[in-house]
Amino acid sequence: MLHFCAVKAFYLLLCLASCCFCSFLTAALATSARVCSQAPHYWSDFEAHEFYVGLGQIDYNAEEGSYEITLKVFTDDLELALEGAFGEALRLDDMSLASHHDSLVLRYVSMHFHFGESPNKLMKVETLGRETELDITWIYLVVQAAKPLGHVYVHNSMMMEVYREQSHVIHLHQAGERYSTLLHRRRKSDTIQT
Repeated sequence: MLHFCAVKAFYLLLCLASCCFCSFLTAALATSARVCSQAPHYWSDFEAHEFYVGLGQIDYNAEEGSYEITLKVFTDDLELALEGAFGEALRLDDMSLASHHDSLVLRYVSMHFHFGESPNKLMKVETLGRETELDITWIYLVVQAAKPLGHVYVHNSMMMEVYREQSHVIHLHQAGERYSTLLHRRRKSDTIQT
């Protein structure tokens, strides 16, 4: 069984390598490392992780006329962010409170994730739902757009209020092309010219 910290390190390396940020890799690893003194309350068998990275996948679906967005984040990081934002300790894997947790995730995402043509031309982001499997949470979003955008503005500051080292790798697939960017504390948003 892989050590939890090794799994997070491997995930970070995959995200950065797939994003073609090879020259950024050394700096990202240096700034992403953090010493944690306490493991999350429900992972007593694992040590707390040292890397804080989320992955965003944005695909333009021409048939549906929409951008389909999947955000992949570490569950314990999201739980800490939700606790800080709403003053409520929670476990996203507690299915008896799934509806309540979904509403908190929706509110949190609407505060920290924005999408559009530019910062002044934001589009309505609809939340389709989420899935949580122990250490990973997927959040599914959709943005209606009759045609692909020439400029795609993405803002993602999720969990940056919790961890200074938090970053998000964003991949955009549109019209057969792939674009990638890295968002972090000093650059929480980017406009991708397609």
